[in-house]
Amino acid sequence: MRFSLTTLTWTLVLFAAFLASAWSIFLSDTTPTVTPAHPVINHFDAYMEQVSATVLNRSGKPSLHIESPRMVHFPRNDTTRILKPVVTLYRKMSTPWTIHAEQGMAFHGIQKILFTQNVLVHHPADPLDPEMKLITESLTVLPDREKINTEEAVTLTQPDATIHAIGMDANFNTGIVHLLSDTRSEYVPAS
Repeated sequence: MRFSLTTLTWTLVLFAAFLASAWSIFLSDTTPTVTPAHPVINHFDAYMEQVSATVLNRSGKPSLHIESPRMVHFPRNDTTRILKPVVTLYRKMSTPWTIHAEQGMAFHGIQKILFTQNVLVHHPADPLDPEMKLITESLTVLPDREKINTEEAVTLTQPDATIHAIGMDANFNTGIVHLLSDTRSEYVPAS
């Protein structure tokens, strides 16, 4: 078997190219991986769409109902982002309170829920209390303690009065609302 000089030259050139490629691949595989200076550390692990869920208390009765077009859970700090939440807080002796907002964030399941942007709390009239609407920009709900509060400006309206204040603490089960400071009211007599 005889090889020409041209065949031998091309064989050597291809073999050299092969060795250069193999060496390049070897070097790229042994290069250590560089981690970014600010790694993304809070990826979501679950999401739900068109949510309608009811939470029961220990005796099996509804304590809270939540509706949202989208909820996203983040495992690192056990938080859930809630888009346009509508939450109903059931009461033992009276009609429920309903909370609407643009955004919500639940912490550690539902131990604490923070509502933000155009928050509206509504309590329809019942035999014990008149209708009440409360408007604020942020509101914190502690379902297990039956408490809601805010440090923001609030406007509370009832059929014959409008009250403006800064800050509020309330027990949604008893219906008792404490306005914290700068309280101003307007009385509007029924017609």
